[in-house]
Formats: sequence, C-alpha cells, structure tokens
Amino acid sequence: WVDELQNANNKFVDIKNERYTEESSKTSLRMKKVRTEIDAQYKEIVNRINAQILLNGDTNYIDFVTALNQRIENVKLVLAKRRGGKGGDEDENNNMQ
Repeated sequence: WVDELQNANNKFVDIKNERYTEESSKTSLRMKKVRTEIDAQYKEIVNRINAQILLNGDTNYIDFVTALNQRIENVKLVLAKRRGGKGGDEDENNNMQ
C-alpha cells in the first residue's frame, strides 16, 4: 500500500513539473493588445481590397473575396460552437463586400 502511495505521489510530482514547464514556455504576448493591433491591420487590408473592387470592378477579385468570406464564416461557426451559440457574436461587417 505504501509503494502505491509513493508511486501516485511521484506521478503527481511529475505532472506538476510538466505543467510548470508548459507554463514557462507559453508566450508572454498579451493577446487582447495584439488582437487589437491585428484587427486594425486586417480592416485596412479589407478597405484596400474593397477600394480596388470599386475602382477596377469585382471580376478580378470575386474568387478571392468569396474564398476569404467562406473562411471567415467557418471560423465564426467554430467559435460559436465553442461558445455554445448558434452564430458568431462578432460584427457581421467583418466580411468583405
């Protein structure tokens, strides 16, 4: 019985040490701040593509925009499932026009 208790204790210590190692290897980035910066850059890209569509027509961009919008919708669905909802609670204006 003592041997089993000692083995269980050793396993616990090993798992605890693994978690400490995992925690120390995690990024030090603050995701809210990074996300805000990335969102601003993403919106700028969307604005530029939309401007090109307005200037040149959508013929050259329709396949790209359709594929990108489909990826956006897929990510929204995955996030909604993780949150337990039916649809994403993100702003619908994130899709390109």
